[in-house]
Amino acid sequence: MDADAALRAATSAFLDYDCGQKGHLLRHELRAAHLALFGWNISSLELDSLLPKGAEDGRVGLALPEFASAMVSRLLAQDPDDVIRRQFRALDTECKGFLSLADLQEAVEDVAPHMPHVTTRLVFSQIDSDGDGRVSYADFYAMMTAPHAAPLDAALHGTQRFRRTLHGQHRTCGA
Repeated sequence: MDADAALRAATSAFLDYDCGQKGHLLRHELRAAHLALFGWNISSLELDSLLPKGAEDGRVGLALPEFASAMVSRLLAQDPDDVIRRQFRALDTECKGFLSLADLQEAVEDVAPHMPHVTTRLVFSQIDSDGDGRVSYADFYAMMTAPHAAPLDAALHGTQRFRRTLHGQHRTCGA
């Protein structure tokens, strides 16, 4: 992710979670925005460093410039391989170590409910490099790191399944 994409993502999260368009995020909104951006809850220590409880300076919330500054640097510091691994695990809901056609179809229905199943099957066959009917982590990684993967990466972040899995349903299966 480059700096411009990170800034767009941070700004979008801020605007999505600034309830009432106040121009700042309250503590619970900051938690939700962080969760949307990274897929895990912000620690209390990090939250207090960004927006202390009962701040003596009279600050009510965290404004967009401060939020963007803090989040962009964190987004840029993310390990791309770790992001891909979390995405694979989000789609592999049964911790099988591979994705089936049914897994892909369910994820596609979240993002593009009107996409014909034949198209999903075609995409699956393109990703499944060895033709064994399973998309391994190696297949998934190759697809996500291919030059054309940016739109797919953005689409995966938009799926309810991906958000639901990353936002509170942490599992111990590996990928």
